[in-house]
Amino acid sequence: KNYACLNRNILLNALGRRVKALNLGLHDKTGVEFLNLHDLASGAALHALGEPVDWRKERFTPRFEQAVLAFPLDELIERFSLPLPEHVKLDVDGNEERIIRGAPRTFSNPAMNSLLIELNENDKPLIGRIESYGLKLAEKTRASLQGSYQDTYNAVFRRP
Repeated sequence: KNYACLNRNILLNALGRRVKALNLGLHDKTGVEFLNLHDLASGAALHALGEPVDWRKERFTPRFEQAVLAFPLDELIERFSLPLPEHVKLDVDGNEERIIRGAPRTFSNPAMNSLLIELNENDKPLIGRIESYGLKLAEKTRASLQGSYQDTYNAVFRRP
């Protein structure tokens, strides 16, 4: 449903030639994976690609398992001659480590200027990995979430 909503917005804004929405997953390996849908409502979040494990590393029972092609970002860019992104936003509810692990060339490239990523206080090893690619933590803003999400924040990494 989210992919259909995205394409509808692209159509309504006449961006069909400028925005390329691809129904695939970013991962640390190439293959057919399952997108484990936590909720079937339009705009729902907390889904997981690969294993049905949430952002707290706890298993959940998916409402639906949708098969998708998955690629490491480096391979996706190289295989399909896509332009290198200058800015990346990741909000994938727990799969950040795999995506970052699958993109060392992309995130190490000097043309890659910034990364906005949703993290939690336990993600120190991931911060270290991102910084090993030459991006430095520049901003950290507490997410305006409640309940068990209070340790979540938005982090901006920039190339110095």
